[in-house]
Amino acid sequence: SGYQDLQRERMPCGWDGAFSEFFTDKSGVSCLLTSAAEFCLKLQVETEDIGFAMAILVTGGAGYIGSHMVLALTDAGEQTVVLDNLTTGFAWAVSPKATLVKGDIGDEELVMSLVKSHGIDAIVHFAGSIVVPDSVSDPLGYYLNNTVKSRALMHAAVKSGVKNFIFSSTAAVYGNPKSLPVFETDEPAPISPYGTSKLMTELMLRDSHAAYGLNFVALRYFNVAGSDPKGRCC
Repeated sequence: SGYQDLQRERMPCGWDGAFSEFFTDKSGVSCLLTSAAEFCLKLQVETEDIGFAMAILVTGGAGYIGSHMVLALTDAGEQTVVLDNLTTGFAWAVSPKATLVKGDIGDEELVMSLVKSHGIDAIVHFAGSIVVPDSVSDPLGYYLNNTVKSRALMHAAVKSGVKNFIFSSTAAVYGNPKSLPVFETDEPAPISPYGTSKLMTELMLRDSHAAYGLNFVALRYFNVAGSDPKGRCC
């Protein structure tokens, strides 16, 4: 799969390729996203771009997890562009070092224009709906926002020549696991439209890797909690 082709290695804070589990302490969310930012640095090394800032598009970068990712990236000196429709996100949560664009990830023309104008090297995709009970009462809404629009984002990435994609998935793809701890290699079996919508996006990424060479990592984490150690947001 695309996971294996990325030559994964153990990251700090327990992040390992496609699967992550974090405890709910103060540093949890920063730990997760520092590791994701270090993966972006790893991409620089592998593409011989070390010494030059990457340009990274973060969708949903005004949300809880996304805004911390933006802080991790800007702290690392990366050029960071945030695309968020601000439905549930907040402009004040976005680092002032990042560029915030209000818009929808399903707008392929907008995404392609951002890739072109900012020279985007990688996309980190956090945008989406995340409330499990809501997904049960409105499954089609979740398949639209989490799956259909993710497909549009991938299509724009492929057409624009973006080769690296980090996806905020969920441990909900495992449903009710038969044993604990859960391993990355365990068979996905989601029991909610939310989990299914995320797994469908993972499958599209898998197939896009095979067909178009789109490298990807899917972060299947559980509940994320914590705050920025410097108290800058959330």
